[in-house]
Amino acid sequence: MEDRLRHLARDRVFQPLLPHASETILDALSDRLLEYDELRTVAVEAGTYYPFGESEELELTRPDTDEPPQGKIADRIGTFTLRQPYVCELPNCRLLGAYPVPITEQGEIPVEAVVRPAVLVRNILCSGADLVTNPGSAVEGVRTDESLGTACLLYNYWSSGYFHWTFESLIRLQGVEQYREATGRDVTLVLGSDPPEWQRQTLELLGYDEDDWVTWSTPDVRVDRLVVPTVRRETVLSPAAVEWLHDRVRERVLSDAVSPSPDDYPDRIYVSRDDADRRRVDNEDEVMSLLEDHGFSRFVLSDLSVPEQAALFSGADVIVAPHGANLTNMTYADDATVVELFRDGDVRGQYFQIAEILDFEYRFHVAEPVGPDMLVDLDDLRRSLDAIAVSSR
Repeated sequence: MEDRLRHLARDRVFQPLLPHASETILDALSDRLLEYDELRTVAVEAGTYYPFGESEELELTRPDTDEPPQGKIADRIGTFTLRQPYVCELPNCRLLGAYPVPITEQGEIPVEAVVRPAVLVRNILCSGADLVTNPGSAVEGVRTDESLGTACLLYNYWSSGYFHWTFESLIRLQGVEQYREATGRDVTLVLGSDPPEWQRQTLELLGYDEDDWVTWSTPDVRVDRLVVPTVRRETVLSPAAVEWLHDRVRERVLSDAVSPSPDDYPDRIYVSRDDADRRRVDNEDEVMSLLEDHGFSRFVLSDLSVPEQAALFSGADVIVAPHGANLTNMTYADDATVVELFRDGDVRGQYFQIAEILDFEYRFHVAEPVGPDMLVDLDDLRRSLDAIAVSSR
């Protein structure tokens, strides 16, 4: 919680600076950035390049809904190509800053280690101006006794968000495991200084424990071998990465490796944002009255542990929810129908993508804004529920 509060405070300070600062910082670092292609070249030359999987093509089609596609859903309709994933090893690196910036012994920055340039800029703004102007001299001028052997960075400015953690940090574990299989080396995972309990629980859900990670406690750490899995979220999410996480978690949940069981929960669920400060449903009582008539039960996910959330979604046949990170858990469902509620003017596309990848039925409704919240049209929602009932017969 303390780390999340620091993150929010910094966000308020730096957000106004980002449009100008991003261009300035990335221009200053342009000859030092190792992005996907440059990083691969370096790794191939060093003999530490480990490709896995294949390049992918994802076709996103119009959702089956009365409303025309809009916002990010409309933007995502089409065919997208994703690059082949790989994992590589960079020797003798440093992690510098409050939000660590990885720097090689040549003074270069592997962008894939911190997701993308936009995240790198935020890491740098929070971690010191000297890293902006001359990262090479920062490496030469700092000395520390802190060191790690073989490590993978899962901590960045965005990783305190549940969706970002899941699809930009947690999903890297597939690459980590490919590296471990190729080299026989164990890899230490680097988490934030005060990781929330749900991050620990997601790692445990995938079979990791506290011996597998360290928390970020100093602004300068040496890493003998920095393990960098490529990001599996480009313009769209990688279908193979989504399916890997879906299969891995469901296998754990359904094998009784964790408790509770999906059978302990109802198969029609409404996920409330009553614990949030925005995108709440203003007329939730009326919405719940309608949903209860169709067999739904209401859940607030902050009341549940991550294993409980995974079990809840694993057994769900129909999921209704306002847009938010809670819907990340739909990844653990199987053959589900998802109805997503948006504020007008704020239609996002990530859960539409997950539904398409996992071949779920997906519907959405655009609701009238009420401040930061929304007012759901009950007649529109009723028509969706009736259509779902017909399609499931």
